[in-house]
Amino acid sequence: MGEVFFELLSSEGFQTFNNRELEVKLIEHLLPIEKILGYEFQNKNLLLEAFTHRSFKEYYGLTTHYETLEVLGDAILDYVVNSNLIKYTILEKYNV
Repeated sequence: MGEVFFELLSSEGFQTFNNRELEVKLIEHLLPIEKILGYEFQNKNLLLEAFTHRSFKEYYGLTTHYETLEVLGDAILDYVVNSNLIKYTILEKYNV
């Protein structure tokens, strides 16, 4: 996948893209991932966000990167793990 982005970004016409046009082109290259996952994203920008590193965002002037989604995902995992720990340890031990 990285090679595809590199080819796109090193192409002659790349310099003529504005930020939004570049994002649209990158999203087009990410669409096969939907088939692999068996899921169609309603918001294609989330797909681009999930695969965009902060340095790539800053260098090419894109609007977002994956760290926001990473923080959200970490918070959800923390909640699920902690609620299950409480449920299966404290609550079962004391029949609450």
